[in-house]
Amino acid sequence: MIDPNVRRNGLGGSEIAALWGLHPYLTPYTLQLRKKHPEAFEYPENDSQAIGHILEKACLDVYAHLTKRRVRYLNETRQHPTLPIVYSPDGMCEEEACGVELKVYADEGRRYFGPYQNELPDFMKVQCHVYMAMMDIPTWDVFVLLAGRPQIFTVHQDRELEAAIIDKGCEFWSRYIVGDEELPIDDPEAATRYLQWRYPTHRRPDLRIASVKEAALLDEYAQVRRELGPLTSRRKLLEAGITSAIKDSEGLVWEGGKFTWRRTKDSTVTDWKSMALGLRNEQTKDPEKRAEILNFYTRPKPGERRIYFKAANFEEGEDVDE
Repeated sequence: MIDPNVRRNGLGGSEIAALWGLHPYLTPYTLQLRKKHPEAFEYPENDSQAIGHILEKACLDVYAHLTKRRVRYLNETRQHPTLPIVYSPDGMCEEEACGVELKVYADEGRRYFGPYQNELPDFMKVQCHVYMAMMDIPTWDVFVLLAGRPQIFTVHQDRELEAAIIDKGCEFWSRYIVGDEELPIDDPEAATRYLQWRYPTHRRPDLRIASVKEAALLDEYAQVRRELGPLTSRRKLLEAGITSAIKDSEGLVWEGGKFTWRRTKDSTVTDWKSMALGLRNEQTKDPEKRAEILNFYTRPKPGERRIYFKAANFEEGEDVDE
């Protein structure tokens, strides 16, 4: 069983790839935030993740069938006794020294495996090298179920490379997780999520004069906001011109790329709020009982901090005053 508490105590095999800019969605800055403040990044398991976990044992059975090997399902989190490295091997061959990593992707996963879906992405290679270094195993297979199509990739041990990977991971942990060094912000969504969690409210009154460094940031921000308006308007004008040229065609292709203007499939939408109100009013005639039902399903919604910005010839947002 994957143990999130153990994973907090070190860098995982796939996470280390972020230190080279190889991870598909983690940056070093995001990784620092997630390890130092895991409470701010607690996400419920989504459907894709749940389906992947459910299919893991079946995928290992398919791997065993294709390779004619006896394999053992592990699905456990291990921690190195002295290094800040954690690893979660999915499976292990029982009669030879070879580990197994299981990956399940729908169509959106094709982008990771090259134009012909036959290349193992670098962040998975790094993960395998971490596992091989931790368990001193010469080979690691990656079984990928990609849009229903099984593939097996093999990664071979490279002790020199693995030593460099582990050293970089340990240095990162020492400087940026245990230590007080801060990395520059390179992921605005992660930064916003952390800052909303870390500073959910503001002190009043506490509108202070910006420092020289802060004023420089504000000046640059003001310039960007002024430039953004005309660019957004220009984009909309260009889109209107291009769609006007497309008319009832599917789109346009040119040397620089492709622009399509397709209709989405028709769908149905249920107005759950109106339905609930209708059922309440139809089934409950007593005003007091209606109020009781409304009160039962009413929950407080926490406020959040919002940006209001005003500069010369520019103002945007609402100056919230509780």
